[in-house]
Amino acid sequence: HEAALRHHANIVTSALEDVEHGTIATIAGVITKVERKVTKKGDPMAVLQIEDLHGGVEVTVFTKTLQQNSHKIVDEAIVAVKVRVNRQAGEDRVTISALEFTPLALQDRAPELRLNLPAVALDPDTVERLKEILSAYPGEAQVFIHLGGTRVLRLGAQYAVDVDRVIPPLRVAFGVGVIR
Repeated sequence: HEAALRHHANIVTSALEDVEHGTIATIAGVITKVERKVTKKGDPMAVLQIEDLHGGVEVTVFTKTLQQNSHKIVDEAIVAVKVRVNRQAGEDRVTISALEFTPLALQDRAPELRLNLPAVALDPDTVERLKEILSAYPGEAQVFIHLGGTRVLRLGAQYAVDVDRVIPPLRVAFGVGVIR
């Protein structure tokens, strides 16, 4: 994996502290921690720990980027992340914000899509609409539906999807929050 990580990154995590404010760079590594949060305005965001062979770095994922990439942000995923380095004047602290995620198919794990659909919302019409959308975009990714609490439903192989193509119609039908 080392060569693949080097190929996709133009900087290692340990060097990010030394770059200038506003620098845009690409790091590659493993997501070792995903902390989903809510902003003061009530919008979703996340804080990730991404580790490469030279160390690790905390990366903030703001609402728009999170909505576009939430299906790619999972524990143990190997990713290349385009980031912007932000420095606050007079502070040593560096904030690294994610701009774009590219999953690297280095892991043996199959791709997956996780949906938030509370059990109470799954009336026959909703189930039928979901089946139609999933069936229209066949692919490799296993689909899991989070029903609320700790209940998770894994759909059969006949509902495996092409993640990047199925997300827009799912969001139109069920709202932006449907993608976990």
